[in-house]
Amino acid sequence: LGDVYKRQLAFSPDGSRLVSGAKDGSLFLRDAAGRPHCVLEPDPNKPPVHALAFSPDVSAVLAGGPFGWLGYRQDAAEQWGVF
Repeated sequence: LGDVYKRQLAFSPDGSRLVSGAKDGSLFLRDAAGRPHCVLEPDPNKPPVHALAFSPDVSAVLAGGPFGWLGYRQDAAEQWGVF
């Protein structure tokens, strides 16, 4: 990972997923099998992620940082987007 390190981690309420955020603004979701799914690509020009949470129904990931709070959810095509 070089000098990019994970800053925050959060488990889903049901324990089936783990989301990680880093100082490069990236977000990765891992399923129960450990497979990574990229929510936000790393970009050194993005602000860092300082806090993470799941929605109670595990359908969305919330990320907090200097940008405030943003929610991300997968659509029917399994693409991540802000809601």
